[in-house]
Amino acid sequence: MDKDAARKIIAIVSADLKRPDSLTAQDFINVISFRRKMLPPDSVRKFVDAATAEGLLVKKGDRYSPNFSTSGVVVPLDFTVDDKTLFSSNADKPIIDRILDAAAASGRITKKEAITRARTLMENTKYLSFQTVLLSVLLDEGIDVSDFVREIEEKKMFLS
Repeated sequence: MDKDAARKIIAIVSADLKRPDSLTAQDFINVISFRRKMLPPDSVRKFVDAATAEGLLVKKGDRYSPNFSTSGVVVPLDFTVDDKTLFSSNADKPIIDRILDAAAASGRITKKEAITRARTLMENTKYLSFQTVLLSVLLDEGIDVSDFVREIEEKKMFLS
């Protein structure tokens, strides 16, 4: 699942309903399928299940709440998404871009702030890559980077 697009969809629903900690699956269907006409209802149901499995939504009974701050997610006015892009792994994008997208989507730090802090840390280190320093900046902000670490480890195992 494309987590950046998923965060934007969750932010759209939260902003439309103004009660982000008490959303139902039907709220997602109403906003995404009927008001915004982005996805068909079956895809929205699949999205809610996938977002819950990915940890983007927390299920409490029959209600859902975002597992991140939706106020920090910037959604362009012309944002659209389809099944193919939403449920793709987004692995074709470089890992640095995906790390920065995750930082911005968290709402805790902007891309520019993350790059600035990583560059500042890079001045004091000789042997760490920018990617590693950027991950440490995100960890300092309390952002989960376990998916990126796992991907980097798998890539290194594959290349060995």
